[in-house]
Amino acid sequence: MADTDLDLLFSRGSEKEVDSLLKAIGYLAFAPPPYRTYPHIRDYLGLAEESGQLVHVQAHYALIAGEERLKNHILPWGDELLARRRPWDGNPAVWIADPADELVTLIARGALKIRARDHVKYRKGRRFGDADFAREFAWLQERVDGTAFRERACRLAGNETGELMAGIYDDGASLHNMTVLAKALRRQARQNGWQRLNAVHGRLQRWFNEALSLFAKAQRRIGLRRPWILRRRIRQTGGSIVALMGVDGSGKSTVTKAIAKDWGRKLDIELIYFGTGDGPKSLSLRLMALGRDRLMGRTDRKKTSGERSRGKNRGWPQIAWALSAARLKRREMRWAYRLRQRGVLVICDRYPQNVIEGFNDGPRLASLLQSKSFLKRMAAEYEARIYKSLAAAQPDLLIKLMPSLDVALARKPGDVPPAILAEKHATLGALEFAGIPTVTVDADQPLEAVLRKVKSLIWKSLPR
Repeated sequence: MADTDLDLLFSRGSEKEVDSLLKAIGYLAFAPPPYRTYPHIRDYLGLAEESGQLVHVQAHYALIAGEERLKNHILPWGDELLARRRPWDGNPAVWIADPADELVTLIARGALKIRARDHVKYRKGRRFGDADFAREFAWLQERVDGTAFRERACRLAGNETGELMAGIYDDGASLHNMTVLAKALRRQARQNGWQRLNAVHGRLQRWFNEALSLFAKAQRRIGLRRPWILRRRIRQTGGSIVALMGVDGSGKSTVTKAIAKDWGRKLDIELIYFGTGDGPKSLSLRLMALGRDRLMGRTDRKKTSGERSRGKNRGWPQIAWALSAARLKRREMRWAYRLRQRGVLVICDRYPQNVIEGFNDGPRLASLLQSKSFLKRMAAEYEARIYKSLAAAQPDLLIKLMPSLDVALARKPGDVPPAILAEKHATLGALEFAGIPTVTVDADQPLEAVLRKVKSLIWKSLPR
């Protein structure tokens, strides 16, 4: 995601000014998890309206370097790099580092990243670094004269270390010569106070941070739906809950999944499914669905779902299903609110309502509140209490994706009977949620246009 990542160096003491400036142009401050937090660095995200992509700005107030998950060294060259900056392509509004200074910094930071395991990863004698390092090294080398580079390296890092850097400029970066440079730089860091933590403390801290990072990756890879450790970035002022509703053919599930995938690279985002269809289900719902699907084919179930949802055939299997679904929605709602308190953006595919029975994730047993059966009335009252509590838990924003009925029918030919889809379409259009900011989006537009509009709305819902 290099096209949406930007590293900026600022002078020390300018934190408040930079924060105000970035907020004024639409950026929001985000905090990475503790195992990815380093001193003198602040993270900001902004939305590129024309593409819907998040732009990540890292504001650096010092040159931080070191091994991954630690960054134990602060290189004392920041002020000099800022003093020698130059306009980019002659544009005085955009400044870049002098290429010689930038190449010195690149080589030094690359060397200080070396860990013991890299001797196995790269093997002695092979070229050092990944493709990004090699590309940036070559790009800067073309723009820097060898004599000028040696002069700047010796000026910034001292004669002994500068000559080692000059050798890397001449011969290329190998694991051997970068390791020799790393030893020289670490020796300078200990002597001159560039090192934040001593060797023992630093190594223990790095191991701890790496363990947390590996656990965070593992919990996502195995599909753990209740992650203990966050991976990307959160809003320290709190997250947001955004619900998307739409009839079949509105693109609701496609939009929510696309946003979770796109934005999940930059921030911690959770997708919660409040329906009982093809999304995630509790164990009890999965077991009941398995039994139900064995008794009636999936196609037949779709054809009759609209009639059953309006209160017909309310036998005990259907009652058990409805109660299990209501409990699942309550559990998911509690989880959504906990995540929002932690600063996570929560996007809900569907959202429960307490107005209309059977449609749009409403209660399923309201027709049994007047039943002659005491047990059925108890079941309906229990469901009603759950939905009353769900209605009190309001999202920060509700987005209705509303295609025209003809477009919805064309996108889902044969999946839902036209009469039922028409009724769902009219019901959703008239459905109102008191006190909840609600925006209707024209879902007849191409998917990319709908995605950009929804992303813009969601971004604006985040607390300022």
